[in-house]
Amino acid sequence: MKLFVRKLTVFGIVMAAAVGSAMSAQAQMTDDSEGWPGIALGVDVGTTGLGGKGTVCIVPEYLNIRGGYSWASFTFNTKIEDIDYDLEANLSVFPAMLDLHPFANHFRISGGVFFNGSDGTLTAKSDKSFRIGDANFTPEQYGTLKGTLKLENSTCPYIGIGYGNAVYPDQAFSFVFDLGVMFTAYDVSMTSEGGTMSNNPILLANLAKEEEKVQKDADDFKFYPVLSFGVAYHF
Repeated sequence: MKLFVRKLTVFGIVMAAAVGSAMSAQAQMTDDSEGWPGIALGVDVGTTGLGGKGTVCIVPEYLNIRGGYSWASFTFNTKIEDIDYDLEANLSVFPAMLDLHPFANHFRISGGVFFNGSDGTLTAKSDKSFRIGDANFTPEQYGTLKGTLKLENSTCPYIGIGYGNAVYPDQAFSFVFDLGVMFTAYDVSMTSEGGTMSNNPILLANLAKEEEKVQKDADDFKFYPVLSFGVAYHF
């Protein structure tokens, strides 16, 4: 994470230098080219769900800011070691990004943060015995296994590239595309509910070991891929 922070700092310095250069160029523009460049609103869909974003120009053709909201909720089956879980994931993110268009066209380099309120719930209930931690337990003993996934930090750095300048001059509709990485980290907590041994120290000790296994799988989501497609309209 420290390495990423250093890289993000360098990225910020490069962005700041580019912004300064672009603003100097903008200051030399004639009065005829100056004026409010408008705003753009759009919708998109991707790995963070269905959402909408607004774009505001800072330096025409070179620099914009974007913000919005994306949401999704879905359930799927996943197997961790020998246990089948139903994972219910709820995605809720508020992206805030700075878009640099270094060539004054639709290609962009983006950086910012996603204010992330996502979480997840794991549930395992079966008529079969499970190996939990280092021991086997019957359905009557463990009842229902539940796990919660919560973000360590709701402010998640983001870096990526994309296509589309929604506030490009003399343009109404535009296609937008993003490809990047959101840096996340989840904490896992496992419990047993409704079983004859749900509060038994033996099961609780093995649940702690099972929690470590699930945590290793959750750590794979530290680099969450962000891929989205959408359209925007320039007012």
